[in-house]
Amino acid sequence: FLTAEKFSAAEAFRIGLVHDITPPEELDGKVNEILGALMLTSHSAVAEAKRLVRDLTAKPIDDRMVADTAQRIADIRISADGREGVRSFLDKRKPQWVVDYEALTAADEE
Repeated sequence: FLTAEKFSAAEAFRIGLVHDITPPEELDGKVNEILGALMLTSHSAVAEAKRLVRDLTAKPIDDRMVADTAQRIADIRISADGREGVRSFLDKRKPQWVVDYEALTAADEE
């Protein structure tokens, strides 16, 4: 990797550099699948998860880290988005932060 050595997608997958390989003819569908999943997530929860990963990278797993991680997760769960996520799950509906782009597109076409 650091030597500018060329390697295949299969090798990148094998060493954990990528988590999926998609044939070119299936790429649009795979992109839409991933984007669809991302669009269902709370922006604030994603930001907090990224912050957590950044803050904990390369640190030893000890009682302090475990307690800090548990507190951060609890804070996310009691946030407005966390409560809305639980409510929407129990009500079997999409959370309020999810934008229905198909409905918006249909409305624009009318």
